[in-house]
Amino acid sequence: MSKDWWDDLPHHPANQPDAKIKFTSEHLHEVENVEIEGIDFKDHPDYCDAFVANATWLGEELTEEELQIVNDDSDFVYTHTLKHLETLGD
Repeated sequence: MSKDWWDDLPHHPANQPDAKIKFTSEHLHEVENVEIEGIDFKDHPDYCDAFVANATWLGEELTEEELQIVNDDSDFVYTHTLKHLETLGD
């Protein structure tokens, strides 16, 4: 494999394999494979007990701390709860 010009740049992302972008609420639009749990049908239409139990971001499962960030956004949880309920009707 030939050497590229950026191979010697110390701050190039390709040269920092351990560097991981920190997940924040600004990344919610990139969250995929959202799994909702805690839906209580007696609580219709609020579903205030629903929560995101699992999800992925950049192809990796979210940690407990990252899931807490996701669950702190009630609009995100509610939107995905409704999406989940739509799939139950199919």
